[in-house]
Amino acid sequence: MPNSRRHPALATSFVLVLALLVPTIAAAQANVVGQWSILSNQSPINPIHVALLPTGKILIASGTENDPTHTVNRGAVYDPRTGTFNLQTLDWDAFCNAMSHLSDGRILIVGGTIQYNPFRGSKNTTIFDPATERFVRVQDMARGRWYPSNTTLADGRTMVFAGITDLGNFNNDVEIYDAASGWGAPATAPFVPPLYPWLHLLPNGKIFFSGSTPSSAIFDPATRTWTQNVATTTYGQDRHYGSSVLLPLSPTDGYRARIMVMGGNNPATATAEMIDLGAPTLTWQALPPMSAPRIEMNAVILPTGKILALGGSARDEDSTTASLGADLFDPATRTWSSAGQSTIARLYHSVALLLPDATVWVAGSNPFQGAWEPRMEIYTPAYLFTTNASGNVVPATRPRITTAPARVGYNAAFTVQTPDAADIASAVLIRPGSATHSFDFDQRLLNLTFTTGSGVLNVTSPLNSNVAPPGDYMLFLVNRKGVPSVAAWVQMSPTPNNQPPNGTITNPAADVTISAGQSVTFAGTGTDPDGTVTQYSWVFPGGTPNTSTSATPGAVTFSTPGTYVVSLTVTDNLGAKDPSPPTRTITVQSPGFTASFSSPPDGAVVFGNQTVGMAVSGNGTAPFTYRFSVDGVQKFTQTTSSTTASTVWNTQEVADGNHTLTLTVTDSIGRSSTANRTVGVQNNQAGAINVALTSPSPGQTVSGTVWVTIWVSGAAGPFSYQLSVGPTIVWTESSANTNISLPWDTTRTPDGTQTLLVTVRNSIKSGSASVTVNVRNGNQPPPGLTAAFTSPASGATVSGAVNVGMSASGGTPNYTFVLKIDGAIVLNQSGPGMAAALSWTTTTGSPNGPHTLTLTVNDGAGASATATRTVTVNNAGGGGGTLTIALTSPTSGQMVSGTTWANIWINSPGTAPYAFTLSAAGATVWSESQSATHVTLPWVTSNTPDGPQTLTVTVRDAAGATGTASVNVIVQNGGGSPPPPLTAAFTAPASGATVTSPVTITMTASGGAPSYTYALTANGAQIFSQTTAATSTSFTWSPTANGAYTLGLTVTDAGAHTATATRTVTVNNGGGAGGTVSLAVTSPSAGQTVSGTTWVSIWITSASTPPFTFTLSAAGATVWSESQSATHVTLPWVTTDTPNGPQTLTVTVRDSAGATGVATIPVTVQN
Repeated sequence: MPNSRRHPALATSFVLVLALLVPTIAAAQANVVGQWSILSNQSPINPIHVALLPTGKILIASGTENDPTHTVNRGAVYDPRTGTFNLQTLDWDAFCNAMSHLSDGRILIVGGTIQYNPFRGSKNTTIFDPATERFVRVQDMARGRWYPSNTTLADGRTMVFAGITDLGNFNNDVEIYDAASGWGAPATAPFVPPLYPWLHLLPNGKIFFSGSTPSSAIFDPATRTWTQNVATTTYGQDRHYGSSVLLPLSPTDGYRARIMVMGGNNPATATAEMIDLGAPTLTWQALPPMSAPRIEMNAVILPTGKILALGGSARDEDSTTASLGADLFDPATRTWSSAGQSTIARLYHSVALLLPDATVWVAGSNPFQGAWEPRMEIYTPAYLFTTNASGNVVPATRPRITTAPARVGYNAAFTVQTPDAADIASAVLIRPGSATHSFDFDQRLLNLTFTTGSGVLNVTSPLNSNVAPPGDYMLFLVNRKGVPSVAAWVQMSPTPNNQPPNGTITNPAADVTISAGQSVTFAGTGTDPDGTVTQYSWVFPGGTPNTSTSATPGAVTFSTPGTYVVSLTVTDNLGAKDPSPPTRTITVQSPGFTASFSSPPDGAVVFGNQTVGMAVSGNGTAPFTYRFSVDGVQKFTQTTSSTTASTVWNTQEVADGNHTLTLTVTDSIGRSSTANRTVGVQNNQAGAINVALTSPSPGQTVSGTVWVTIWVSGAAGPFSYQLSVGPTIVWTESSANTNISLPWDTTRTPDGTQTLLVTVRNSIKSGSASVTVNVRNGNQPPPGLTAAFTSPASGATVSGAVNVGMSASGGTPNYTFVLKIDGAIVLNQSGPGMAAALSWTTTTGSPNGPHTLTLTVNDGAGASATATRTVTVNNAGGGGGTLTIALTSPTSGQMVSGTTWANIWINSPGTAPYAFTLSAAGATVWSESQSATHVTLPWVTSNTPDGPQTLTVTVRDAAGATGTASVNVIVQNGGGSPPPPLTAAFTAPASGATVTSPVTITMTASGGAPSYTYALTANGAQIFSQTTAATSTSFTWSPTANGAYTLGLTVTDAGAHTATATRTVTVNNGGGAGGTVSLAVTSPSAGQTVSGTTWVSIWITSASTPPFTFTLSAAGATVWSESQSATHVTLPWVTTDTPNGPQTLTVTVRDSAGATGVATIPVTVQN
């Protein structure tokens, strides 16, 4: 039986209302390039993040859309069949989230925005239920994410990676979500990924990271480890806002995975390339380029297996360079063809989705804050058109699906009823899309094998869930003419005959309204028609506790006013979950009174004994109970009928730094109000702020934008951070955080050895730290602003349409180009790009004879530069003659290998289009036609013999004029096997060994390209670095503090490849002259649940010799270390850096005489 929550109809029910469509190209072309149509209705919401639902509708979740005029967070459900929108208000800002499909048809939405400029990510996780069209909040992630990527794993769980955290740092943790149990512990990647990375599930169950950076990597969910640098793109640059597609998988070749990337960068590239994951050596291979460069593009898989590339522009967010023409890539022939042309520029925040009727919905474009494109389009591919006997273009006759199963297992036989069985050429499953920022997290196509019967196809489903992760798919049948059916929805499941369980919330029986501080008692039950309910999962947003696995969790307290949706998800004995969990809405009203601090002021810096004033106002019912706490530790409580209270807080009980004061007031009928305040404690007025600069590391070679990581201790914020190189300040920022990452654009700093200085100040004192690094960008400091013409040549004779090319160099973005011809302004264009172009029609208003072109460029700093060029217009002559050609790269004598790009310019007027041919060693190595007078063409040098060769370019225009240019180069591809991959290893001490100081650490490297840079860390702090050609090295380490240490080794070879190794050892230097130090740890207590920053209170109870070295460690890592003379200290443990779950906190103390003491406390970390 079809599931009632899903789109129930098949062949006849998903038909777009033709009245909604306005064709934008001549119908006569539709059977060749398809048809672009503008819908008559418009989107009332900026469609930044979209997902196709199994109901056939489209989910849009956009939040405030980064529009300061929007005061609510917005979402919507769009029905393409009716053209209607169901607008909703969200309870979080979903701007820049990631959405993907769960195995039961619901949509998982992670992250969003909690702060703009600088951007910070939300920890929020929400599930959208297509059956009820409601958003339900579930368990938060460990850290926030802004610009993350989701990927569905083979077992139905969801992996999220990358983004900016709630603290403003890059998030390089992988987290995996299970709809039954929530988020697992984070696993840290050994590299910082780009924002919205491109991730694809491979048929072996691993995840391939294809960009947008040049270096590819593979993640193994089973071991939660990464393999880096598995291949490097031929393009060699960041393809940001290009796109990546997993090409169709087929059982006929064992589901061999091939991934294609295309476009991206600014200025954009038209290039494309592919990697074959089944090849013995993983290498990216150049493909023919698209018809136009594209940044902010989209790529959509069609039922025929072809890839539609659309939208974008040559310069980012510049509609004058929009790529309006669409391209169609055929993986079978590796060729491109035209897919028609839109009339709407689709730039930043544009999206595209394949619909169940085999058309493509296209929407959005948001190049400027607050301005976005509301018009929507439908692209109808050429396969839906044909010609009749009269030669007129008419709709093609489509194959039909009469019935198909709602659920199918793996490697299983199933039948599809169709009256067109004898004419079916292929059957495919396509996972519905979820698109944002030029990438689709979900789309994949699976070819199916089948045999034909009378009115039926006997189909075999995909082999396993590595090939087709569980969830909803569109089943298309394609006939022998390449015409697809309307899709039937099929759900892939490891247990297709298992019916899902149903959960019920029995208490409360309906939605509830309470006052802040009051409780609601919850109870539920679950039933399973063919099994048993084995797991209950409650989520209580805003409640305490916030989760439960009990069927009857009991009382939950809601302290903060707001509206919260509580959900119950039940799981059965085969792992199936309720596909539409029940919910209750808890409306928490203001308690009628307000708690507040009267002193100290918010953000104040305090010391010594501080009076804390507390008050209550409003309509509370006396008596009131006041509870005052510092960082979650209660310091004062009092019950009184008075509306004020006060206490004296000894600030010396806590370490210097920022602390959170919390006041909770509860009245006599159980209502409560809470107030929070942050203050800085500064009892140590002397000395400097302690500043640690942990990246970049000393001697590191840096380029591009480098993130500088800074740690501050011994002082209270807010802080003023400043980065400088010599006399030049390169960044400033104010923040209350004691850990921050700041960007340094090294391209603005001269190449060579440079010292980066970080200076930190608060209202009382300052501190600094520095690091010496090597800047290597291959350039000098930006020169002054200059303007130039790149075409036509000075003194040239031109005719017809002339491309006027202009460029700026140096200066400060943005750039304004003003072009005059004979004193009249013909172009005024502004933007970040350093190039501009104008097509000058000389046959209109430009008589034959000399003309003067004047270019003025103004930059963002107010500088101005000019250039002039005189040309002669002669429109009387015909074609023919000789073309003047310039071949500017490669250069004479250059050594070339791999794919080398030939840069070609036509410097004399000709008649477009032009036929370009590259030849070497007597063979044609590339040929294509273009209308541009400047092209870049690929030469795959591995197809040309090694040694001296002459590369020749020949150009022929439409009038028969020709030109040639050549350059002598040396081809050197080696022909041998590549070096083995780089590996790093420890050979001593042994893993898990107990060692005494000093200890010799021996490290080795193998493979890669010598020389090697060895970088050794202990608990994250670098203790050794050496560059050598040797494949092994050693270091004598003299640790003083006993305890567990994690040694980390990173080896970098001459090719900039890296490999890592870790080893855990225990240092035990024994008791010194003083014997054993007796310790007492009074907080946290054994078994306590800890979160955020937890303060550890330590007492030395035996006679010992100061000063003392205190070390805190958890989960095999040191979390804090400092020296003091006091026998009672309170040290911070930032538990967010430790995995959730049961952990043992270890406190180690060593006195100056060598005596040591250790204490351990079992706790549960829950962030």
